[in-house]
Amino acid sequence: MTSISICSVRHYEETIVIQKSELSPDAIEHHNLGEDTKIFAKKMTKRQFYDVVSFDENSKTIQIRIDSRGQVAPNQVIKYFHQIESFINKSITNSSSAPFILNNRLNLFPVIEKLYKSNIGRVCELGFLVDSGSIKSEKARKNPEADIRTDTFHAAGRNAVSGAVSPFRIAVEWHFRDKENDECFPELMLPGAKKSLYEPLNHPLTIGHIKGCLYEEDFKKITTQIISFKNE
Repeated sequence: MTSISICSVRHYEETIVIQKSELSPDAIEHHNLGEDTKIFAKKMTKRQFYDVVSFDENSKTIQIRIDSRGQVAPNQVIKYFHQIESFINKSITNSSSAPFILNNRLNLFPVIEKLYKSNIGRVCELGFLVDSGSIKSEKARKNPEADIRTDTFHAAGRNAVSGAVSPFRIAVEWHFRDKENDECFPELMLPGAKKSLYEPLNHPLTIGHIKGCLYEEDFKKITTQIISFKNE
């Protein structure tokens, strides 16, 4: 796998907590702030981010990894994705003297159901539809043993509808390595939407969120699994 790192400085809005001790007595009195009051404020922050473009020769895919650190709004992540995509198109076009456009994005939506029906990792979040038309959303505890697929309540509900569960959003957590200061619990979120169940071609899922990786090999294990399911 060949990778290119792209460093850039971005501005983003973050939420900060203001302690009452930082306020003047007049401000506390004016806003009638009690002892248990929590004060939040919005602040523009500037930081360096490192995006990565990976060319996977084995799967013949190009992966655009946008560094968000969980702090950049989803709409901004999409904006930066398109910027990197445009950069790739222009760079390859200029070097080859022929027009080049990245297309044929992988639709990851079918991977959601395959992950749900597998025993890979642990499902820690799930959005799904049952045959009655009800939309359900579940989150598992922060516990390595807590898996929605095997949760007693979820299993009973699934059996009650004869297994007619249609997942459209899923988060799966892995456990890599047991060594101290080296183990990690990376998580993949595939944020699909209910409408993709009815019109998968009109509403493809072309983005996934991966967090918690320590090494390139951690990313590769997860992306390899995604592509493997996609190609089944």
